[in-house]
Amino acid sequence: MHGPGGVGGRVRSDKAVVLGCGVAGMAAAAALRRTFAEVVIVERDCLPAAPTPRRGVPQGEQLHNILGRAQRHLEDLFPGFREALLRAGCGDASVSDETHVFELGVRMPERKIGLRLMCAWRPTIESVARQILLDGGGITIQEDTRAEGLSVSESGVTAGVLVRTDRTNEEIAATVVVDAMGQGSKAPKWLESTGLRSPPVDTQTVEQWYSSMLFERPAGSVGVPDFWLTFPTPPGTRGALVSPVSPDHWCVSVSGRSQDQPPRDAKELLGYVATTEDPVIGEILADARPIGIPHLFRRHVATWRRYDRLKCPLTGFLPIGDSVATLNPLFGQGMSVATWQAAALADLMDPQGGFTLDHLPELTAAYLSRSADACQAAWSLGTMVDPPAKGDDDAARHGWPGRYAMLAKRIDENVEVHRKYVGMWHLIDSAETFDNLVVSASEPDPDRKLETTR
Repeated sequence: MHGPGGVGGRVRSDKAVVLGCGVAGMAAAAALRRTFAEVVIVERDCLPAAPTPRRGVPQGEQLHNILGRAQRHLEDLFPGFREALLRAGCGDASVSDETHVFELGVRMPERKIGLRLMCAWRPTIESVARQILLDGGGITIQEDTRAEGLSVSESGVTAGVLVRTDRTNEEIAATVVVDAMGQGSKAPKWLESTGLRSPPVDTQTVEQWYSSMLFERPAGSVGVPDFWLTFPTPPGTRGALVSPVSPDHWCVSVSGRSQDQPPRDAKELLGYVATTEDPVIGEILADARPIGIPHLFRRHVATWRRYDRLKCPLTGFLPIGDSVATLNPLFGQGMSVATWQAAALADLMDPQGGFTLDHLPELTAAYLSRSADACQAAWSLGTMVDPPAKGDDDAARHGWPGRYAMLAKRIDENVEVHRKYVGMWHLIDSAETFDNLVVSASEPDPDRKLETTR
């Protein structure tokens, strides 16, 4: 699958191609159009005119929480995104005075810490982003088209992508190709077929599932913006979440691991909620009316394709989102990582970023490194919901359960500790924050801010 090379073996084009029109693909297209005269998005589905689930999107029938990191980048890449999503109907609440959280074995303080939590159905998020993207010009979406392989020059530089429709096969020439095809991406096999190496893969066993269904709110709760979240305290595994999807409805999700049986109907879902550690969610659902049946999503293993470890990556080939890493679905961080990667790409493409398309090999390497930084931030958190292995002498020696109790106490007493802890899960503060907080939890705090408002 070699195509013609340009001057000196370099491929020159004023076009970039993005494979996939999900959130990651659109975010990449938004970043690329700052540099390229034309950006083509190749999408295998026919995109719906109205926000409805589509075949090529995993978790398409699930509600998505939009964390602080994703909110920041979505607004930058799609100006006006927040207001447009609010008009389309989404949940939006202040953390943590309007988000009622049970975590670390206690009810967390309810105070403003400068963050917000948003939620919306995946088709709504995509529809809003797509409209803003197309309104900005310079973007073409080629629907009902399947990517079949990469076109690579003799010098090992991306030359474009091979695509197929019901009627034709063609090659779209491009200087940059972004793989936003998700966890089912065949790009590693395409690389091997051109004589290049596919990336090594890191894995992490998660055995995680969640199941969601709609509830009609009782009269006294209509229009309330609040969320309720119950996280299991290790070694517990059962959690629950109530999200405000409209003034009249909640989306209720329950989560568990392989040893937990997902609910098949409303009765089983309510029974499952009753087995979580905090009774609050069960209480607020007592007078709510279930609608439909639960929708299940399950992931056994998280994977990370380590493109950043390739000694000779394909110049101009830039994977993003789930094409790089599929994460623990419990945390809702996939959208944050994908938009973080797109923001990094935009920074590198910026004339002030130090790179131009004449430095494409260096730009490719820099992007893969920055992309890995985003993945690492979420990946590091994946082990934090796991208790120490049975018989772990180091954990016992350092009083693992007591550390978490002390951390909960510090969070209650110190608003800045609280903000950093929540910011870590929103991918705003680094995962090192967790280690620092846990280590310092058993140490005296010389400068405590005794804000304990609930």
